[in-house]
Amino acid sequence: MTKAKTKTPSLYYPQEQIIISVWLEGSYDISELEFDNDNVEGVGLESSNSIHKKSIHFEDRALANAVARIVLSAIESRLPQWAAFDHTGTVIHGRKQVGKAPHKQRQLSTIPRKLFTINWAQSGPGYSWPDSYHITWLPIYDVWVITLSQDSTDVYGYADLAIDWLDKDADIIEGARNIITMGWREQFLGYDQNHWESVLDSDLVDEATAYKWADSV
Repeated sequence: MTKAKTKTPSLYYPQEQIIISVWLEGSYDISELEFDNDNVEGVGLESSNSIHKKSIHFEDRALANAVARIVLSAIESRLPQWAAFDHTGTVIHGRKQVGKAPHKQRQLSTIPRKLFTINWAQSGPGYSWPDSYHITWLPIYDVWVITLSQDSTDVYGYADLAIDWLDKDADIIEGARNIITMGWREQFLGYDQNHWESVLDSDLVDEATAYKWADSV
C-alpha cells in the first residue's frame, strides 16, 4: 500500500517534527521512527555501519544526524567531502552524495551559518581531518542548533551531527564556545586527543578566536 503524500510543508515534514521534538527533549526514543524508508517524506533516520550500531551511542547519534541533515540540507553540497579513486578508477566518497534534497520541496528553508572549520591533522598529502561547525536558527522551535560536520563517517558512523542547542535569547558565540570546547575537552580527557592542527576557514568565529578556545582546553 502506497503511503499517502502530505502537503508540501513550509518548513518541516511530519516525521521531521517528531525527530526535532524528541532530540530537543533529550529522550532519544526512536522506537516509532522509520529508518531508510523511501516512503518517508523529507528527512528520516539513516542507519550507520555495523560497528557503530553496536555502540551505546547509536540511537542518539542516529537522531542527532537526522536533526543535522534537516538544518543543513540547504548547504549539504558544500559540507566537507572526502573522495578517492579505487583500483578500478571508481570514485569513492566519504559521505553520501546529495540525494533527494528535501529542502528544495519546502516553501522555506533553514539558513546555516558557518562558525569555522578546523583540521585535526594532516595524515598525508591532501588528507586532512576536518571538523566544520555551523549554527542554524530553527524556526517554530525558536532555538539555535550547533552542528558538527566531517568528510566521512569514519569517526562517529555519521558525517553530520547536531551536538547541542541554544535558547533563542542566548549569546550564540559564547554558547557555541561552551558547546564546542566541551566536546574537545571530552576528547582530551577520554583519550588524550591532541590540539587540532589548523583552522581551514572561518566565518562567525575568526581564526584567532578559534585558537583561543582550543588553548583554553
